Amino acid sequence: MCVSVPVPHSLSLRTRAKIQCSFMWRSATRSPPGCDQFTNMDSIAEECNSLKKFYDDCFNKWFSEKFLKGEMDEACTPMFKAYQTCITKAIKDRKIDIGELQQDVLGTEKEKPPPPRRG
Repeated sequence: MCVSVPVPHSLSLRTRAKIQCSFMWRSATRSPPGCDQFTNMDSIAEECNSLKKFYDDCFNKWFSEKFLKGEMDEACTPMFKAYQTCITKAIKDRKIDIGELQQDVLGTEKEKPPPPRRG
């Protein structure tokens, strides 16, 4: 896998790899090794793909042109909310249980420690 990001172990290895690459390397100019096939990941719901692409494009531009320069506006919030609404409906329509994804893990005793460094 490309990077280590906490994702539910109930998901397939391929799905976890897609999530890790998508979240950790959104602003990279080049994909890290092993992530090339995931850089333009589709939405979980085909009907939400255009909204996802619109939001991803906005986010990538905002992240590189504003956030990294210290500007903290919310220019992409309307696109995110539209995409989130579409995904929420698709998840409900498909009866997907996302309870494990909604649990707080970081900063709790549920968070797994990193593996010991090899030296």
